[in-house]
Amino acid sequence: LESLDASGFPLRKTHIEVCLKPHKDVHDHQFKLDFMLEMNDKFKEVWLFENEPVNINLIEKHCPTTQFVFIDTNHSGKEEIGAHHPSIKDFK
Repeated sequence: LESLDASGFPLRKTHIEVCLKPHKDVHDHQFKLDFMLEMNDKFKEVWLFENEPVNINLIEKHCPTTQFVFIDTNHSGKEEIGAHHPSIKDFK
């Protein structure tokens, strides 16, 4: 939460629930896909703010109604995202 707050994420302005991987050995892409599948079952509108194109592309295949905002910071460089996704440099 401190890291999100320092990056300008609006923690104080809205209800926030932070969900983290249960263990560091869980792969990021699988955790995020499973979580987003669950969120898409629960909510009519789901947004993902993500800095890793690999995760965006995977989740987009399985959750086509999810809205994405690419956080254009450090990432693996393994994949690119489509130009149709909006991008930001930070939350400020």
